[in-house]
Amino acid sequence: MSGQTIRVSAALVVDNIGRLLVVRKRGTAVYMQPGGKPEAGETAAETLSRELREEIGASIRPDELEPLGQFTAPAANEAGATLIADVFRARIDGPIAAAAEIDDVRWLSRAELETVPVAPLITEHMLPLMNAARTVLVTGFEPFGGDSVNPSGDVARALDGDTIEGATIVGRVLPVSFTASAAQLEQLAALHSPALIVSLGLADGREAITPERVAINYADARIPDNDGEQPRDASLDIDGPAARFTGLPVKRIVRALGDAGHPAAVSLTAGSYVCNALAYHLGAVAERHQIAAGFIHVPNWSTDTLTPAIRLAIATALTHPDDIDDVGGSIH
Repeated sequence: MSGQTIRVSAALVVDNIGRLLVVRKRGTAVYMQPGGKPEAGETAAETLSRELREEIGASIRPDELEPLGQFTAPAANEAGATLIADVFRARIDGPIAAAAEIDDVRWLSRAELETVPVAPLITEHMLPLMNAARTVLVTGFEPFGGDSVNPSGDVARALDGDTIEGATIVGRVLPVSFTASAAQLEQLAALHSPALIVSLGLADGREAITPERVAINYADARIPDNDGEQPRDASLDIDGPAARFTGLPVKRIVRALGDAGHPAAVSLTAGSYVCNALAYHLGAVAERHQIAAGFIHVPNWSTDTLTPAIRLAIATALTHPDDIDDVGGSIH
């Protein structure tokens, strides 16, 4: 009805790889935020708590919802009506499923949000909110082994303060230390609450940018780290798993880099030095913070050559977090 005003509460729910939770009501074509209209006597947060339980089976208390503000947009399914939405950020860890009037529930990447019909509230307000909230932590290493430079650290410094796909880049240089690098990574993740962490390391002798598929719970240092530590045949975490796998879409990144003219290949070994140790600890940090993270080895190329390539890798991880089905293994 033209001129009608509709009051609702809506949830902004983003998963650990940057996808937005949307729902579609039965008999409609447009995807929108979970939420709905208030019942008598409810606060906006109480309304959303009830709607999340009824629509998708998510149990979130009103005091667990973070208010983001009130937003106005054209209603998706009522022609000529205006939607006034109290929007809250919500975190959903358990299983969800369509219920009540909801016909479909989806997690959509930013790329998918451009192709799927979505409500004006999403395009006008939710996407900017998602972008404003996003930080990407990029780490590199200081020089080691007698070298005066380390391109991984130079790239992290070059990207610091940059913006990629709406996300602010925090670039930091870590010590080449089995102990201190992991501790600093933990501190940076807690301080900046990134949506994505990309850690870089130097692989001198490689002739391509190589996103790492896996890091192993093992250290065998050919040379001491910069603190003088030189573990041999040691576990990184005696209680940890044998290996931790990347949270990056490594095959998609390799394809994107190759299409742009940057030599790239998936790597199945991060070595047994500090790079592998950091990549292994990075997996634990990602799990604790429920975020995407991964390690990329870079060749000994110039900062000017590497920086645009790593920008592209980050953009790919942000916009297309799911990997592709492509050849990327190794025979030996």
